[in-house]
Amino acid sequence: MAGSELNHQDYALTDPREDLAYSGFPTREAPAKMFRAKAKANGAWYFASSPKGGVGAGRFDLTDPRGTCYWASDAATALGERLGPDMLAAPGTIPASFLEPAEVATADGADGRFADLGNRRAVTHFAVTGELSKTDDYAQAQRYATTFDSAGLAGIFYAARYSGDQSPNAIAVFGDKGPDTSRQVDADTIPAIDVARSMGLTIIGAPSDDLAAAFDVVNPSETPAPKKRP
Repeated sequence: MAGSELNHQDYALTDPREDLAYSGFPTREAPAKMFRAKAKANGAWYFASSPKGGVGAGRFDLTDPRGTCYWASDAATALGERLGPDMLAAPGTIPASFLEPAEVATADGADGRFADLGNRRAVTHFAVTGELSKTDDYAQAQRYATTFDSAGLAGIFYAARYSGDQSPNAIAVFGDKGPDTSRQVDADTIPAIDVARSMGLTIIGAPSDDLAAAFDVVNPSETPAPKKRP
């Protein structure tokens, strides 16, 4: 059989192939705990979808009426995916205004089998290269999402784009489009600003704890009410 005409400089990922049974794609379970960075006003379980005939904003968005909800295996990866290019403008720093409206929700790992893009068999048996996790061709990535969903898989375990870790650390969970309040989510959330600090980022526009203490800054809710004059 003739070899490929591609070389190592070429984009190697092709579209899903009709001669392959993707129900046999290598899979893994979701991690025991999942993390999702979101706006404080929003619920954690929201499944974004692509319009019919169009391209969705998320890498693995399924087509209406199906949808995809994006999680991560740790809080830093979750926040990094939310911030995205905003982390690149001034490396090492992030404006507090990007963090104050956000928080990181946690939930138990979703049920089902997830396509494991980090498994070697993804390449050797299904011609799915690491480009699927990083490509800017979202239309192609969404065709793969549709293929995996049609094969009965629960979602995709892949390497987050805004993470130096090339092992799978992000989870795209498939479901019906829109919010799903029936799914489990932990009551407590993690402030996004705390996660950013744990990543070593300098928060621009947020006073440090030491500075606040130096000026004797207090929480208004803890300030004693003024006494009434007799």
